Amino acid sequence: MERADPEHPVHTPPIMKRSAWIALAIALATTFWLLSGQLGRGEREPAVSPTIETAASSARPVRVRRIEAAPVVREVLVHGNTAPARATTLRAETAGRVVAVEVPRGSVVEAGQVLIRLDEADRPARLREAEALVAQRELEYRGARSLELKGLNAETQMAAARALLESARAQRETIRTDLERTRIRAPFRGVLEERTVEVGDALGVNDPAATVVELDPLIVTGQVSEREVWLLETGNPGRARLIDGTEFEGRLRYIAATADPATRTFTVELEAGNPGHRILAGTTTELRIPVRTEKAHRLSPALLALDDAGRLGVKTVDDAGVVHFHPVDIVRSDAESLWVAGLPDPARIITVGQGFVRDGDRVEAVAE
Repeated sequence: MERADPEHPVHTPPIMKRSAWIALAIALATTFWLLSGQLGRGEREPAVSPTIETAASSARPVRVRRIEAAPVVREVLVHGNTAPARATTLRAETAGRVVAVEVPRGSVVEAGQVLIRLDEADRPARLREAEALVAQRELEYRGARSLELKGLNAETQMAAARALLESARAQRETIRTDLERTRIRAPFRGVLEERTVEVGDALGVNDPAATVVELDPLIVTGQVSEREVWLLETGNPGRARLIDGTEFEGRLRYIAATADPATRTFTVELEAGNPGHRILAGTTTELRIPVRTEKAHRLSPALLALDDAGRLGVKTVDDAGVVHFHPVDIVRSDAESLWVAGLPDPARIITVGQGFVRDGDRVEAVAE
């Protein structure tokens, strides 16, 4: 084997130098091509244009239903409670001790029925004395009158006799009235709701003794908004529904002329018959008062929405696929449905997806 001579180095052939330069050039070109491709892609990748992207996102599918308006009776809905037609607190009109309680609490009483008796004390004796005095004065007056006719009696004497007779009669009536006041009576037919005294209690003048309420007729009272009160008139029929489902009918007997300053609502009262007092006072009641007939669309309460101004409305889709928000007015309602006015007729309402679109959006309407 030949050994390298340090004095005579071995020279690399020119062809090998050329191959190295070619490889280096290829590597540099490849690197430059890769880098230029990444940069070019970043510059040329304008994704989807904003217009196209907005159009694609707005044209989301929604489910729609076609509905038509029908005649519906508009009702004013009032939430209130039942109340007695009248309620009064009976007070003692004379002083005395309670000697008898004639009726237990909760009993139905008739007008004029005695509820409580007070001790008469000396009133009967004083009444007999007053009656005797009246009889005496009447006799004296007749004698004076006889003398006057004969011309034997002065006019002043006749006037004095008449005055004494009238005074005796007035005294008798005062005692009679005081004696009658020892019997506390029901002022009208109703129910003895409360009795605040028992036998042996002493009552002074104007002390409360009992409370009587009238439940037939019965009153349903509630508050109506200032937006709806103008629709009502006294005499309008109404239908009331109790919390247990019991229903009864009546007529408006009162509409307040001024609003409650705190709530800006008006008090209304419906009067209804209550034979047998089967409906009690103080029961929560829903009152519906029909006022007029108009056309409205029936739909589920879940389809209602609010716009940016806080208005209640429904979203529809026109033939071009554009969403429209329509403010509506509730004409009538029940446990399952609403009848609303303010929609075009017929209307294509959005039933699924209304929460994801706004007024003016373009959508793909899919019929139910």
